[in-house]
Amino acid sequence: MMLTPAMQGVIFAIAKARQAFDKDGPEAGLIKAFHEEFSRLYELSQEETTPQQDPRLQHVLVYFFQNQAPNRVIERTLLEQFADRNLSFDDRAVSIMREARCKLRLIKPEDMDMDEYLQWHDDYSMFKTVFAYLLTGLEQYQNGKIREALNYLAHAHQDNSVLLRKGEKKGVDQSLIALYRRKCLKVCPH
Repeated sequence: MMLTPAMQGVIFAIAKARQAFDKDGPEAGLIKAFHEEFSRLYELSQEETTPQQDPRLQHVLVYFFQNQAPNRVIERTLLEQFADRNLSFDDRAVSIMREARCKLRLIKPEDMDMDEYLQWHDDYSMFKTVFAYLLTGLEQYQNGKIREALNYLAHAHQDNSVLLRKGEKKGVDQSLIALYRRKCLKVCPH
């Protein structure tokens, strides 16, 4: 089974929480692992974003941290990762997974605005889509397929504009998309 980087981070956090788990049980193990992964992702969110390296692509919580998502959104998202059924690889992980599921059930509808929660996840999904459009557009441009590149870059620009209206770190740097759109328009036959 291929694990996502997010799931790998959760597994490493559970491994780091082994002592707390062995000494004080699953709840202590979950709390320790949660704090380990939370800290790792927060540190990652402090890294500089460059055209070559965007830490927001590595994990949804990096995106949430950089865009000042509400704590409840961040905490629930991370808790859901510890509740993932793919963590059924050993007894300790299963116990922590069950504990995370119990904690999620304790969150009452009045404790959290689920529409807001879902909107944050939708924004991140759109951010990844913008990046995919941008990369595909750049690939098409490099391969001399200018019309195709322009289509992808136009979609990237349109969706990115929606994100940037919500916050400057919600989307990608608009100037990169604009640069390649201009390059395509210069060589595109009319």
